[in-house]
Amino acid sequence: MKKPSPKADKRRESWNRGLEKALVELLLEHNNPYHRSQNGWSSETWNMMVKIVNSRYKHVHFTKFQIQDKEKDLKRDYRMLRDARKECGVGWIEERCMIQAEPHLWDNLENSFGKRIKKFRKNGYFLSMIC
Repeated sequence: MKKPSPKADKRRESWNRGLEKALVELLLEHNNPYHRSQNGWSSETWNMMVKIVNSRYKHVHFTKFQIQDKEKDLKRDYRMLRDARKECGVGWIEERCMIQAEPHLWDNLENSFGKRIKKFRKNGYFLSMIC
């Protein structure tokens, strides 16, 4: 019998800042040559991280795909903010981990990076304190 694809599990667990922070800390903890290859974490390491997250946080049950997907989202946000900070006229408020820009510059950022950047207009990127 064929195993179902991990993408077939459409149940959506909800991520909050605490879980995202815990995932980033776990990823940083395992960011070494033993757990990583040239192309990223090994499958064995991903499975281990899934077990760790699910054992620490009993109220959720994440699959390997869900954790990989969240890691991809967090990386995308980090890279987007890193690149947005390099734009002319855009500043960074270190204490709040937040982009500072005039309204017309926010329009330019949205044109450059898409609507995904809008969520950082009023809220900082709390994970930048970790990375």
